[in-house]
Amino acid sequence: MVRKTGSTSAATVLIAVNSIILYGAFQMKNLQNFGMAKTACILALIPCCGPCYIVGIPFGIWGLNVLSDPEVQRAFR
Repeated sequence: MVRKTGSTSAATVLIAVNSIILYGAFQMKNLQNFGMAKTACILALIPCCGPCYIVGIPFGIWGLNVLSDPEVQRAFR
């Protein structure tokens, strides 16, 4: 049996990155953690983070645009 450790470790990294994006999206929705919300938007912009990068890039840009609004930043505090 041949074991491919490269693909297993890549899958683990993708699961971790996508979990951070999901967690950050929930933090943004609940106005709880500005740093995590911004991190999630930036990670969504990376095209190799999963099969849904076609959706992730526009939503990442939109999220960063929304998070740059001073009124939204005050709502997080």
